[in-house]
Amino acid sequence: SDERMTPALWEEIRAAIQNERINGYLVGRKNFYFGRWLRWGGYYPDAQPRLFRRGKGRFPMKHVHEFLEIDGNVGALREPFIHLSYQTVAQFMHKFQFYTTFQAEKWAEAGIRWSPRNHLKYGVVRPAGVFFRQYFLWQGFRNGFVGFFAAVMSAVYEFVAYAKLADTVESSRQG
Repeated sequence: SDERMTPALWEEIRAAIQNERINGYLVGRKNFYFGRWLRWGGYYPDAQPRLFRRGKGRFPMKHVHEFLEIDGNVGALREPFIHLSYQTVAQFMHKFQFYTTFQAEKWAEAGIRWSPRNHLKYGVVRPAGVFFRQYFLWQGFRNGFVGFFAAVMSAVYEFVAYAKLADTVESSRQG
């Protein structure tokens, strides 16, 4: 697993589970790229549902990065968990390949097709918007080079996933 619990989070969880009115909790995630914490750029606190009472949470099985659905009241914990997202650039690129293909398949299933309008939207506007938000609006520049890398690669992700859409659509026609 690339997620780690801190002793402070463990203590907070032990206290939180005593509250029977709360069925689940969001836990902040401290994302690390190449050993460096991405405090800025929208990567922190990046709250994730990670704790829930038995029978009160479920995964709808819709996506590889499944989002937990919790029935009833949801609280939030103060202490984050550690997420060691990527240790090396090679690891990043391997996951990048997988996730851009997955995104292209998801868009194809949703009926998104290549068109001049979509070239502009997915090839230019979305990538530029992602970079601008992460790097400037959400101050990713404060993370140094790793923040720049993360913002650039998030923008490139959008572009590459759209480029892979043509392969995905063509493969589904032939298959």
